[in-house]
Amino acid sequence: MDMSALPTKRNLIIAKTNLTESEKGCGLLDTKYKALLREAARIKKEMQEKRLEADMLKKHADKLLNFAQMEINMEKLNITLTGGLTPLCYSLEGTTVLLDEAVLAHQIAESKLEELREIEVIFLNLQNNMQRTRKRLMALKNIKIPLYKLYIKVISERLEETIRDELVRIKVSKLRINQ
Repeated sequence: MDMSALPTKRNLIIAKTNLTESEKGCGLLDTKYKALLREAARIKKEMQEKRLEADMLKKHADKLLNFAQMEINMEKLNITLTGGLTPLCYSLEGTTVLLDEAVLAHQIAESKLEELREIEVIFLNLQNNMQRTRKRLMALKNIKIPLYKLYIKVISERLEETIRDELVRIKVSKLRINQ
């Protein structure tokens, strides 16, 4: 709203309407922000659980791999996974069931890590949304609403002053007519 606009009843009504709508919007944004906070807490807890689960699976897979290495007397067995089911790149000769279990355990651990990455992306998006909502909420609370209140006060004071001036003018007119 332009503070230099004419102090008319119409502008006063518009300012009051804008103030009411801003206060409603502030309430809605506050509700949204609180809901986002609850959702962020839930996702953070889920993320921690997934991280623990993935770490446990990874440690278990590494143990199985170490046992498989000891069993088949290989110096260093390196398994790299790209996610999902990868083709096994070793021969059936000279390997054991432990190696199969180790590879499978690594694949499961990798899939859990992928789930964890997806949840982390969701959490980051949620945090960005929370930041935007908080910015808008603070802008309404600290800038827009006080500005509308000030504008309403200024217009009301000017209108009251105009009404007082008009009453004084009418009284002076009556006194002149009566004399």
